[in-house]
Amino acid sequence: MITKGLASLAIAATLVASSGIVAFAKDHDKNNGFPGKGIEMRAKHHAEIDIRKSPIAFPKLTSCTFTALDKRDMAHVAAQEAFHAGMKASLSTRKASITAALALTDETARIDALKKAQEAFKTSTKKLKDTLKSTDRSAQEAFKTEHKACAPATPPVATPAQS
Repeated sequence: MITKGLASLAIAATLVASSGIVAFAKDHDKNNGFPGKGIEMRAKHHAEIDIRKSPIAFPKLTSCTFTALDKRDMAHVAAQEAFHAGMKASLSTRKASITAALALTDETARIDALKKAQEAFKTSTKKLKDTLKSTDRSAQEAFKTEHKACAPATPPVATPAQS
């Protein structure tokens, strides 16, 4: 569907260019501050938003908050390293299993060995992904708990200068 639409646009552009028809920009596309439709307009709008004028009061980064952030990030790094080490081992195991399966002369035994190798790989990668997800989730929950403990007793209030 998208490919047909893109092909239609390409054909229309070719026809317009070859026939010498000049397309005029709409008023809102002319140089009056609007970059155009879609992504360009949103990008310009987001660039104009000044975070200092936001009504949300952002807490200051204290050493307690920094420590909590550091613990969370290090837990994420450790989880990613464990995941990638496990994936490397799973891929090596699958390669060895497939190599051994291809050496078999019996066709049914070869097919069964290939299926077993793929199922073992699929199971191990699913386990690795679940472990990564749960580890990241627990790191985030620990961060939330520690971050709440770092917060002052009263929530920060937006000052008139911030709004």
